[in-house]
Amino acid sequence: MSEGRKLFQDALSAHKANFDPLYKTFISECRNRYADIEVSPFFFNEIERLHDSGGARLRSFLFCLGFELIKEDANAQALKASIAMELIHSFLLIHDDIIDRSMTRRDGPSAHYSFVEHQFFGGLSPSEKEYFGSRMAILCGDLLCVLAFELLGSKNFETKNSGYLFEFVSMILVKTIFGQGQDIFFQVNKKQILDNQKIVALKTAHYSFELPLCLGMYCAGSKIRDAERSCISEFALSCGIAYQIRDDIQDTKDDIARYTLNSGTKKFEDQLSKKKIAKNRMHIFETKITKSRACLSELSKRRYRKEAFDLLKILPDYIADC
Repeated sequence: MSEGRKLFQDALSAHKANFDPLYKTFISECRNRYADIEVSPFFFNEIERLHDSGGARLRSFLFCLGFELIKEDANAQALKASIAMELIHSFLLIHDDIIDRSMTRRDGPSAHYSFVEHQFFGGLSPSEKEYFGSRMAILCGDLLCVLAFELLGSKNFETKNSGYLFEFVSMILVKTIFGQGQDIFFQVNKKQILDNQKIVALKTAHYSFELPLCLGMYCAGSKIRDAERSCISEFALSCGIAYQIRDDIQDTKDDIARYTLNSGTKKFEDQLSKKKIAKNRMHIFETKITKSRACLSELSKRRYRKEAFDLLKILPDYIADC
């Protein structure tokens, strides 16, 4: 592990240790608020299960890092606001698993399968159970999204940029939805794309990197000018695309490992195609890491707090060394 990755990982782990108890408290408060509604425990049980199943809390960490670029410390108010980033992340993961028909998430069942496993009612056919699980999971995801907006709109969290927060979050989520839609569209139409960076940016990078980093700065009261905003967004998107493609590269390597050169013409062609994809992805990955470092050079001219900016500077190293 490189020194840069270790520094970033240590800071991320420290954040997670502080963050998780606050998240649990927030969900517990929500649970108590709606305790008189019979179905509510089923949703909150699933939300807690998903949170406890894993996750680095990178998005809430980036929110706090963005906040600390402007102000000295991410106070309790800011840390609580960062919960919204993880709520949005879970909301999108639940819906993504339904769309992709994924049975697992973080070594456990995906939300729609988890609801099926509970078997609340007897006598349901397999298709009825699946339908029940999908409907409950969709609503669980919707609940997470609404709770995130409720949290950001709380009277306990007001800044001079409050009026822009909802507009910014909504804009990012609209892009994420369109990214998911484009991904589905291309799959159904079986269009050959080696790597569509636009889909990766829309579907993942905007909400995972640009949203938390910029929102943290806005919540700290920063008035980000157009040129600065453009540079921050470019940095965040470059990191986000590299982060996702890094996972895709590993997936492709795993696929290639399943093939052998003497497995027949079709398998051989598949292997060559996957090697071509892997090579193209590696080129994009390296390009985005380089681009993110170039953006940092420009951002270093701004008056950010040194400790926070030093952490931001090693984010590309953290991604490259994962």
